[in-house]
Amino acid sequence: MSQNPIRFTVLGPVRAFSGDRELNLGPRQQRQVLGLLLIRAGRDIPVHQFVEMLWGHAAPASAVNSLHRFIGALRRILEPDLPARSQGRWLLRRDAAYRLVAPQGAIDLMEFRRLADEAREAESMGFRDVAIARYAEALRQSSGRCADDGSDDTHRYSVFLSIDAEYATVARDAARAAVAFGRLGELLPEVRRAAEMNPLDESLQARLMLMLAADGRQADAFALFQSVRDTLARELGVDPGPELRAAYDEVLQPRQLKAADPAQVVRVSPAQLPRDLPLFTGRRAELDRIGELRRAGERDGGMPVIAIDGMPGVGKSTVALHWAYEVMSRFPDGQLYLDLRGEDPGSALSSLLSTLGVPETALPSGVAAKAALYRSHLAGRRMLVLLDNAESAEQVRPLLPGAAECLTLVTSRRRLTALAASDGAHLLTLGLPGADEARQLLTRRLAAALGERNWAAERAALDAIARACGRLPAALTTVAAEAGSHPAVSLDGVAATLRRDPGLDAFGGLRTAFAGSYEALPEPAARLFRLLSLHPGPDLAPAAAASLAGLPERETGALIARLAAEHLVTVSASQRIAQHVLLRAYAAELSGKHDAPASAEQARARLFAHYRHTAYEANRNLRPLLEPIPPGAAPAGVTVETFGEYCRAFAWFRAEHRVLRALVEQCAGSADGPGVWQLATTMVPFYQWSGLLHDWLATMRAGLASAERTGDPLGQAHMQRCLAGAVYSLGDQDEARDRLQRALRLFTGLGVLTGQAHVHLNLGLVRPADEASFGTALKLYERAGYERGVVTATEGVALSHATLGRDASAIALYERAMAGYQRLGDQRGVASCLLGLGRLRRRAGDSEVAAELLRRAVELFREACHRGEEAEALIVLGDTLAGAEASAAWRAALDILAELRLPAAQDVRDRLHSGR
Repeated sequence: MSQNPIRFTVLGPVRAFSGDRELNLGPRQQRQVLGLLLIRAGRDIPVHQFVEMLWGHAAPASAVNSLHRFIGALRRILEPDLPARSQGRWLLRRDAAYRLVAPQGAIDLMEFRRLADEAREAESMGFRDVAIARYAEALRQSSGRCADDGSDDTHRYSVFLSIDAEYATVARDAARAAVAFGRLGELLPEVRRAAEMNPLDESLQARLMLMLAADGRQADAFALFQSVRDTLARELGVDPGPELRAAYDEVLQPRQLKAADPAQVVRVSPAQLPRDLPLFTGRRAELDRIGELRRAGERDGGMPVIAIDGMPGVGKSTVALHWAYEVMSRFPDGQLYLDLRGEDPGSALSSLLSTLGVPETALPSGVAAKAALYRSHLAGRRMLVLLDNAESAEQVRPLLPGAAECLTLVTSRRRLTALAASDGAHLLTLGLPGADEARQLLTRRLAAALGERNWAAERAALDAIARACGRLPAALTTVAAEAGSHPAVSLDGVAATLRRDPGLDAFGGLRTAFAGSYEALPEPAARLFRLLSLHPGPDLAPAAAASLAGLPERETGALIARLAAEHLVTVSASQRIAQHVLLRAYAAELSGKHDAPASAEQARARLFAHYRHTAYEANRNLRPLLEPIPPGAAPAGVTVETFGEYCRAFAWFRAEHRVLRALVEQCAGSADGPGVWQLATTMVPFYQWSGLLHDWLATMRAGLASAERTGDPLGQAHMQRCLAGAVYSLGDQDEARDRLQRALRLFTGLGVLTGQAHVHLNLGLVRPADEASFGTALKLYERAGYERGVVTATEGVALSHATLGRDASAIALYERAMAGYQRLGDQRGVASCLLGLGRLRRRAGDSEVAAELLRRAVELFREACHRGEEAEALIVLGDTLAGAEASAAWRAALDILAELRLPAAQDVRDRLHSGR
């Protein structure tokens, strides 16, 4: 059996197949257990839910033991060679819960959902053929009611009924697409079968009627209406609702249906909204946006469905409730409120119908029947429905009013995209409050507890507390409550405590709030969530996440999408992945509990290898004089990014330099070989050309410490030279020369010619009048056969001659070097020589030729994305020109220097101020 893949069906009778052979799954209750596991594959199901499904309130004392026997029997059926007392790979137990782990595509329900999502996506993009084909394929996954064992709806578990409702929703969407696209024949049989399975689903019956009419079968459409009307009257005692009547009118065309009024019922005007938060603060922009959506709905002739999502603790329920109170007078027929956490659609509808005055004895069986009765009771009434803590679109759909006069607010930790696709819901993601709003929230809460005081004087402490809380409203509220209960407490002390202990201990019930989202994850996504806490930076790219997980980037992308849907990470427009600071602390706690130390270390090693190899590729595209040291082959499980041009490589360093610096500093104390200092060397060109001088200095010091710790003379030589560049850029020429001399001694002792040449070249740049240093570098490069070095040293000699006033020879040397750069295809080197020639022509008084050379240099630097040198050329161009042209060049240079935070910006400001 191990050679045959196992596949399962739950859309219809619960079945399992090994290859082409069907497995005998045993008695009815055992199959029900597997059915529930299949529906919630990848999620833990507490034992009590199995007991409730199998026995309800009449569970015997032996219920739990019986469940364990069912699970054991299923394990042996799925894996007959499984050793005794082994969990195997399909059915896992954790604490008092079980979960089924199945590969992608092994369960018909998962395939059904995948195909339905693809159909909706294709439909939204106008891909008609793909949409129709996917809808048809999705609907064909079903062979009957979910987990069908012959029971009527009264005795079927509510979770199975909710899957039937989900299937009916997809059938409704398919019917809509079929009519819209004029593709009726391919979907009519599947939609008809779905309608037969859901005879009381008025919306689905209405869609089928429209399909029949569009296919030229008006008589069949009228007959269907009569059949549904009779069924509604017999089963529910009601007449057809607005949607079914509207479909009848559309089929009837000029004639109008004289429908009877719904059965008279006792009308209740509920007022169920929980108490509004008296200290509610801020969120004006979000409240106004909800109001805009409501007004837009009214202009379009009906109220919208608005679904508010966001991470745990961000205040979704609070915002929804506060807005509901602001507009409750617009809904005179009442306000319904229901917390959907842990509720299935059937029980939720029972609660809502009870609120509307329907006695329990009059409640019909089945989700579709209850939903139809619920919509009938809301028809013609202007009500606000607040559905809090929704878990999925499938849970919400049966609870949506059919009446256009009713507005529905939904809150969920998940982004309910399926609700938008099929029901036109407007999605609003609630983000973190801004820094000012976070401070106001803290201040108002503290003032209520401690009284008014000079809060402006404590602004720095308030902001520090807000940062430690990640501006998360639930965390801010908890800290404010704790601080407010100790009047003598110092806010500076609170901020210091939060900085010292960045875990979750100070934030009350946040662990529980976060756990609700985390525990809904399948294990691969849960593992990635935990591993993300090992990353040292504020955010990361998909390739880095893939390396952490040791998975292909496409597979990791699907897991990231799942985490983002649960708001456990955020993904920016540039695809950067970030964790909230408190979610990161929670992930770190979980990683410490669930990930073996060796596994965590392997993940860190993969992450370091990703950055080492990717930084090497990026460095090569920056075309520095010093070629990067190859890192060798990338280890298994490591994703390496590649770059085809300078600008992309430079942008990668700009996005990742904080992470790279953190990695070098974190690893400097380890004995992991040359990887740390080699990573540091790859960053030098970026630091040199970006103006991040203090970061340059700190990274090189950490790299040198690593080389010294491991006793690596080659690493020490490279790092002394790189460190010299940093201190020179910060203005310390003496230390720069000292470190270059140390590097020279090390490179000479090792016999590394190019290393010696690089040092002599740098010595010449420190003292341009020292022609000997450039000359020695030139000879060493020639001995080493390093053409790029020869050309660069030639440019260095030209610089020395220009410094000494030997302009004629300097021009000849610059032109020789420029020809060499052109031969090498080095655009930046060509621009550098043009800049040198422009300076010389300007000094000779030939401003027109100088300006032409300098403009070309600016253009080439810009094309090569060398922003710092572009600014340098613009400054010299401004010095060459006069009047408005000079000011324009200086202003362009100042924009670049200010962006790069380079000290030369002040010199340019002085030029602009003085006009020269």
